[in-house]
Amino acid sequence: MATALRVVTYNIHHGADAEDRLDLARTAAVLARSGADLIGLQEVDRHWSERSAFADQGKWLAGTLGMHVAYGANLDLDPDPDGPGPERRQYGLAVLSRFPILSVLHELLPHGPEADPALELRGLLAVEVDVDGTRLRFATTHLSEADPRARESEATRVADLLGRAPRRTILTGDLNALPAAPETKPLTDVLVDAWPDEGDDPGHTIPVAVPDRRIDYVLVSPDLTPARRQVLTGADASDHLPVVVDVRL
Repeated sequence: MATALRVVTYNIHHGADAEDRLDLARTAAVLARSGADLIGLQEVDRHWSERSAFADQGKWLAGTLGMHVAYGANLDLDPDPDGPGPERRQYGLAVLSRFPILSVLHELLPHGPEADPALELRGLLAVEVDVDGTRLRFATTHLSEADPRARESEATRVADLLGRAPRRTILTGDLNALPAAPETKPLTDVLVDAWPDEGDDPGHTIPVAVPDRRIDYVLVSPDLTPARRQVLTGADASDHLPVVVDVRL
């Protein structure tokens, strides 16, 4: 019998809503309501600044939800001399998993020679988990917002890291691109969009109040089958809406 997993991707905007009101407990409540087994998170602070109360957000969410966590810092700065502790200031990606995490890969992504070198660094965080004896790779990423050339370079590197014929692989993330955008083609050449067409439900995730575009994705390798899918339209914990997809192994 095929195993069904519930997968979520969510840009949590460092635990703040569209009005920039910090409430990480509200983020946790949204994730709990989703019933997810595997969660890819973007814009996650780790001792970053006062904007998130210097919290280790991935660790706190994992503890609150009873899940395992892996973290990847796309930005990594020296401690704040006026902060509460000696921890490095980090901002990036997190994976939450109901299954033990067997391995972790985090790699920063190249912007490409034509992009502005001052662009914010982006990364890929990928873990391997054991699902009832089946080894599964689960990853999340957040591509550049400002420059499609940077997104294309980043997407190409993500595809290289995941492999040109990936198996048992799920990629989640905020790609900052519409479904037909050419710069994400390196990913859709090797992975299947779990929301393959606009249809009656276009899967829009931003802006939260009146969503009008889809930039948040769940992509799966061809040997996996996406089934039920939804956007949690009632979620108000971020400036994005979370996407939920059931995936059969």
